[in-house]
Amino acid sequence: MSDDESQSSKEEQEQPEKEEEDDDDDDDDEEESKQPASAPASTTASTSVPVEGSKLHVGGLSLETTDDKLKTTFSPFGALNEVAVVRNKAGRSKGFAFVTFQKVEEAKKAQAALNDSVIDGCNVIVNIARSAGPLVGKGGEGG
Repeated sequence: MSDDESQSSKEEQEQPEKEEEDDDDDDDDEEESKQPASAPASTTASTSVPVEGSKLHVGGLSLETTDDKLKTTFSPFGALNEVAVVRNKAGRSKGFAFVTFQKVEEAKKAQAALNDSVIDGCNVIVNIARSAGPLVGKGGEGG
């Protein structure tokens, strides 16, 4: 083996390490991009209490539907305060989301237009979200 051949084989051996380092950087970028996507929406919503009737429950979503997809779908109807696909502890979608508008009228227009429509290949149901209310009397007693 000549010096040129041994040097080129050393470079080849070093290249996969560099690619792996680049892959690690990509993973960091993905993690960073995941966090800011949901952080601004939550921050905005936590500073103001949504007006009754301005929050929509969107059910029947594809497990692949993202917050960004919902923002794109619902934003033509008005200004959004928050969009949040509900996820389990592992980070997987539970198949429903909440979309909060700044105005009740905008939420009603979106509900009328998008209820029983198709998003990401799934037929979705859009309703005005109910408030959770107190959990009085639901402790499991009885019998």
